[in-house]
Amino acid sequence: MAAAQAESGYALSFAVRSVHHVDAVSLAAIDDEDQVLATLDPRSGRNIGYVDDEARLSLKAGAWTWSVLARSSAVLVTDEATLKLVQQISRDVTPSADRRWSAQVRYEAFQGGGIEGAYRFEPAEQWQVGVAAQLLTLRHWRRRTLEGNVQFEAASRTYSFDLQSTQADDRLSFPFEQPKDDGGAGLLLAGDVAWRGERWAASVSVRDLGWLRWNQLPQQYATLSTQTQSYDADGYVIYKPLVQGRNSQQGYTHRLQGWWTTRASWRSAQAGEFELSSDWVQDFGALPAVAWRQRIAEVDFGAEWRIHERRVGVAIGWRGWQLRAGADRLGSQRRSRELAVSGGWAF
Repeated sequence: MAAAQAESGYALSFAVRSVHHVDAVSLAAIDDEDQVLATLDPRSGRNIGYVDDEARLSLKAGAWTWSVLARSSAVLVTDEATLKLVQQISRDVTPSADRRWSAQVRYEAFQGGGIEGAYRFEPAEQWQVGVAAQLLTLRHWRRRTLEGNVQFEAASRTYSFDLQSTQADDRLSFPFEQPKDDGGAGLLLAGDVAWRGERWAASVSVRDLGWLRWNQLPQQYATLSTQTQSYDADGYVIYKPLVQGRNSQQGYTHRLQGWWTTRASWRSAQAGEFELSSDWVQDFGALPAVAWRQRIAEVDFGAEWRIHERRVGVAIGWRGWQLRAGADRLGSQRRSRELAVSGGWAF
């Protein structure tokens, strides 16, 4: 299809993808809070969960590509200590010694649709540069952060909390709330710089770099300070929290830091192309991957190993059509999966 596009300069294409991953629990359990708490199994160090669902229809006209798209995106970043604290409290397990936890949670999610304009050009031989901008109408937007310290004193069997929470959510409700706007808006930028030689290639790219805005968005800011002084007859902790905070409803603008990707590859006619890549996510760090691609006759084959996600992916393409699928394991216990299909017609 690439050759046909180069000759005519016009092509119509579609692409649908769905990528879900959670470090600490199976995807099947994610919508059931009781099952999440019962099966929570965090990894050592940082933990991440994300959703990247998108459907788009695109028209390529020369160096320009125009798209209409619908998206659902979410990122949760926390750590092992925070998740184990949640698990311990939910199970009413009392530590045998003094403990201290540093809690950190960041969750961001939005759903919406809109248009995208992208332009690609070659500033010099072997170099390509692409830029794109998305204008989105948001149907749903939520941002939640939690950070602070939790301590347990074994001698007195008491907890103490010092936590700060922020929440901005179009579905949040509280007394004396004003009428909400029907939706928000987003301006998200993307770009990449790529170089390809005879055997080697490299690129750096970013997507979802920009701003989200919602008028009259319900927001809540709270500080939790508590010391538990007693247990009930069954031995469960009685929490006596002092929560101080405020609710507000005003315009809210948030800047997204972007999802960055670097790639480096080497290719040979006999062995195919081997690629090392890594995504970078704010507050989490690197998500590395290795991949292999080879063209046999008119069929493109590919395989990928997402190292952190432990997800194996395979891809097959033919005359501009491509199917990708991947998972970390089979069955209901999988924690990572990918499915994508795309195709197009040149004219």
